[in-house]
Amino acid sequence: MLQLKHSKGFSTTETLTVFVIVIIIGALIISGLIHNAQRLETVSQVKKAYNTFNKAYNLAKMQEGGPESWARTKYPVIDYYKVLKKYVRITHMDIPAHLSGLIYYGIGGDQEIYVSRNEAVLGRLEDGSIIRIANINPRCNSVHGSSTALRNVCGELFIQIRDINGNVTLTNSILGKNTFVFYITTEGFVPVGSKGSKEDAQYMCSKSNNLKTDSRSCTAWALAKENLDYLSRQIKWD
Repeated sequence: MLQLKHSKGFSTTETLTVFVIVIIIGALIISGLIHNAQRLETVSQVKKAYNTFNKAYNLAKMQEGGPESWARTKYPVIDYYKVLKKYVRITHMDIPAHLSGLIYYGIGGDQEIYVSRNEAVLGRLEDGSIIRIANINPRCNSVHGSSTALRNVCGELFIQIRDINGNVTLTNSILGKNTFVFYITTEGFVPVGSKGSKEDAQYMCSKSNNLKTDSRSCTAWALAKENLDYLSRQIKWD
């Protein structure tokens, strides 16, 4: 008569091994979800800042004329700051005394921009974000592409957004990750790195290309694609 063999249950060691594997997989999934949520929040903040400053731009243009008329003294950066301050709630701030200037790092970890303390014109928005007006050309004729806006660039606006804890640290400014850059043009604010521009994100916002990375260009990708995929892979416009 045939006797059926009873299958053995899992041993204690096997059960613990499976349990540990399940915990690890769950932790990885949760970590990935949190990571994605943080990136989505970053994109949301960048979009909010972009919309805020374009609204301010339109109001300023109605009241003050176009940006080519905003520079009224020999300090055009300060002039632009003062105009925008009328239409966006900005609190002036200085670089802390212990810092000689600002360092902007790129997505690859290298220093890409250094600004001495006497060149930096900074302000803080209501949500804690920090802005910097820079590289003002009062004639608004800097050329960065073929569109009307990019053939009439007046300067740049840097925006460093809050981290996951709601803080903004000047010593941790990373272009394309927590700091994004827009051109101030005669047509409004334009994200640096738009398709076909001199700083096209497809070529300049990359950790693994043969060109010198310009992480300012990541701004256009973040806005257009609503993601920060360039932090983990080679990007390409559709």
